[in-house]
Amino acid sequence: MNSVNKREIVEKDLEILNKKIQQHGYDWKKRGGVGAFILAARKWDRIERFCCQQSPDKWNIFKAAENKKVTKDLFENIGDLRRYLILIEEEILYRQHKEEKEEEEEEEEEDQIVIKRP
Repeated sequence: MNSVNKREIVEKDLEILNKKIQQHGYDWKKRGGVGAFILAARKWDRIERFCCQQSPDKWNIFKAAENKKVTKDLFENIGDLRRYLILIEEEILYRQHKEEKEEEEEEEEEDQIVIKRP
């Protein structure tokens, strides 16, 4: 069995993400949150299809992965989904941080004393 640790998976994901961002920019989010959800859902649908077609107990992803015919496609879709979820989480955190910063700036403006001169 080929031993792969989580760090190797994450490092490979970052490498692929950086390459894809250089090639395509942030096209994945140009249709907003609904579009981002649909991208992730399509990947999940493909993973589900692989499992249902390849395994008699339909939802057994490990059993489906035993089939050499689908293993490559299954892994590609698992990786794509994982990377889309990283991008989605990053965008959500960015937006939350941006909103918090804007709220802080508004509070600072409210705290300032304005002196009007004639």
